[in-house]
Amino acid sequence: GTATLDEHLLTPAAAVAGWPQVVADADARHRLSHGQPAALPGTPTQGLLAVMDPEGRLLGLGEVDTQGRVAPRRWLLARQSGASP
Repeated sequence: GTATLDEHLLTPAAAVAGWPQVVADADARHRLSHGQPAALPGTPTQGLLAVMDPEGRLLGLGEVDTQGRVAPRRWLLARQSGASP
């Protein structure tokens, strides 16, 4: 059944395990989720990267802009607690 299938599913974070990663705090998550770039510690000087939350979950994919900020390129929609499916 589905329980057996669930045992074999990988997390979204596993798909980008080899990518450069940065962690977004609450303020940066808000900016990025609204399509705005954010300055994040440890951002490389260029390229695509995985944007993670402090718990290690993938929030989306970003790209370093010309000002060294992370601009969202593909963002995952996170269900907020208490939201219905």
